[in-house]
Amino acid sequence: MSTKVEIKGVVVDTFQRTSKSGYVTNCVVVDDADPGSKYPNPIEIEAKEPVKVSEGDKVTVEFLVNGRSWTNQEGEVRYFTSLRLASIIVTETAGPTDWKGVLAFAAKFGEDEARVRERCAALKEKLKGRKFTPEDYRAIADEIAAAHGEGEPADDEETADDDMPF
Repeated sequence: MSTKVEIKGVVVDTFQRTSKSGYVTNCVVVDDADPGSKYPNPIEIEAKEPVKVSEGDKVTVEFLVNGRSWTNQEGEVRYFTSLRLASIIVTETAGPTDWKGVLAFAAKFGEDEARVRERCAALKEKLKGRKFTPEDYRAIADEIAAAHGEGEPADDEETADDDMPF
């Protein structure tokens, strides 16, 4: 029997692990320590599918805790615990703050670079010569996320758009 646990925290990492037999496990690491804590508490959770979250996203995660034992040839019993993702809800998106971040964000939703360029060019026309700020990049990310039924970015910082290819 599995135990369901819910935590709130910040996404620290997402990655895939491949076993020697070729089995791929998708993982998300969430730190549920208090913000600014001296002692982080990163919790690795396994998922069946890649998780559409970014580093810095604030999330609420439900996962199942499963334990099992294994006896080796010498008769030693070993115990293993796995945390399996049940659901993840982004409560606050870190959001991209530059062109490269928008591209990476869009790629998670399967959008190609040409479509992202169109979105950026349309916004740039509205800006009337003003440089892009992180808020503008997040607006583009919001638009992409909304088109795919996902959460919204937040925060305000100034940045230059020198590396934008349009």
